[in-house]
Amino acid sequence: MPAVPGGSGTPVPPGDGGAPRKPHRARAIIIVLIVAIVLAAAGIGGFLYWRHTQAAAQQETQAQATTKKKTAAQPKTKRNGTEESTKPKVSEVTMTDFQCGGSSASRWSWSGGAMVSNLISCADDGYATDGETASNGSQAGGEGEYSFGLWTPALNASEVVHVSMLESGEKAETTPIVAATYGDDPAVFVIYAVKTKAVGTTPETVHLYAHEVNVNTGELGKRIDLKTEEDNLADRDQDYQYAVIGASDTRVAVQKTWHTEETFTVNGREDKERVDHAQVMALTHGRKTATTLQTFKDEGAVTSDSGGYQSVDMTETEVKDVSVYDTYLATVKRPGTPVSTKTYQLYSIDGNKKLVDVPETYCGRSYGCGADTIRRVGDDHWLFNGWMVDSTGAAKSVASIVGVSEDSQLDLNQFSDGTVYVQAVDFGDDYAKRIFLIDDDLQSTEVLDKDQWGRLLLSSGSFKGINYLTDEIYVQTTDEKIIVDRKGKSVGSFDLLPASEDTAHLDHTHMSWMLYMTDDGDYTVTRGQSPSNA
Repeated sequence: MPAVPGGSGTPVPPGDGGAPRKPHRARAIIIVLIVAIVLAAAGIGGFLYWRHTQAAAQQETQAQATTKKKTAAQPKTKRNGTEESTKPKVSEVTMTDFQCGGSSASRWSWSGGAMVSNLISCADDGYATDGETASNGSQAGGEGEYSFGLWTPALNASEVVHVSMLESGEKAETTPIVAATYGDDPAVFVIYAVKTKAVGTTPETVHLYAHEVNVNTGELGKRIDLKTEEDNLADRDQDYQYAVIGASDTRVAVQKTWHTEETFTVNGREDKERVDHAQVMALTHGRKTATTLQTFKDEGAVTSDSGGYQSVDMTETEVKDVSVYDTYLATVKRPGTPVSTKTYQLYSIDGNKKLVDVPETYCGRSYGCGADTIRRVGDDHWLFNGWMVDSTGAAKSVASIVGVSEDSQLDLNQFSDGTVYVQAVDFGDDYAKRIFLIDDDLQSTEVLDKDQWGRLLLSSGSFKGINYLTDEIYVQTTDEKIIVDRKGKSVGSFDLLPASEDTAHLDHTHMSWMLYMTDDGDYTVTRGQSPSNA
């Protein structure tokens, strides 16, 4: 064992001899005391340091827990796929009635992917209500005050939007119109024309403006100028008009029309001809300015006959909506002998280019075939009335595709996946009633067969149309109202049909909701199912 200091086993240093040991023993005791004090102080300090670090760690843990709790309680809400919505998903919405200026909303209809009510003048009271919901207008009643109802798939209920058209020095020229893009979160625009008051020698002028609607708040954004011609006077001698002629997921196309006069020298004298103008502009979601797409104008040319007599031949262009996604139609009429000729030109809104040029005689008739109803089928075909037209303008009749006589009566529609529904009464086969489906490749299949339909319908039954979202067909048989799927199987019955507006005035390939009108007069949209209040 090691020797204990000051004990009997402690060696004596050289030179000590037998000197007394008391002083050494005292010094050793002092050293021991000092060491003990140092050790005690170190122990206390260590304990205090340990307590401090434990408290700090506990504070940090609590702070992290608090931060996590706050983050979880305040999720971000994003739109257009970049943010996550916190709204519950609904599958049925009934439009809410409201009143303004003593009138009430009585009609709702689709504009792109939004439901919009008729506009109501609020000149009497300047506000709109839907029970406890007030409008967002802040201006008192007067000229240029309107309200309308709005619903989009981004909302769980319809809302009321208030429009104050006029700024200082302006007068109302037209009632506003509301237009929306397609999509699950469509952009909504309010469009209207105003005229500035005459000041001094400056006459009144017409201006066309738009606002994008904040769908979440119902408030209007800043004015967007659609650049009306500066010399377009408000006396309407130029017949200035505007209309919405199409929409995509991000844009609404607006056509402005007016006319001027041009002078031609004919047979030695001046001849004035009316020249119609059309300009197509795009309102784009999130943009503060409008974009000019295409400008059309009648063109005149002086021609002479065999005897030298001169006349002015006019090439005229008319632009209109055809209810096809991202598309509008320009019809060009050219002079000719003995009759004029037309071509149908389809233009893309987003791409701002011509898609196809179809001659008026695409159906083989010399007197023209018309373009009353157009639908897009696949990437490179369009359904013009009862004819499939490809990107070169070549056409093939729907009757020949499905195999019925050319003089058959055809009712056409389209499912959301683009499949064309053909409902035929074959005049060449004892008026047989038949149903066919045509896919993107123009391949047709028949649903059931004419003999079975003949027995099911007899003289009192009839086809009642389709549900473009659920791929189902409505049929009134001799005894029942049945729902048939695309394979010809009976899958249910029906009491209420979709609203008639849903059959022709929309591009079904870009819709995810459907409109019903109940017996009580309610306007209800669903994901395709019959509404619960039917």
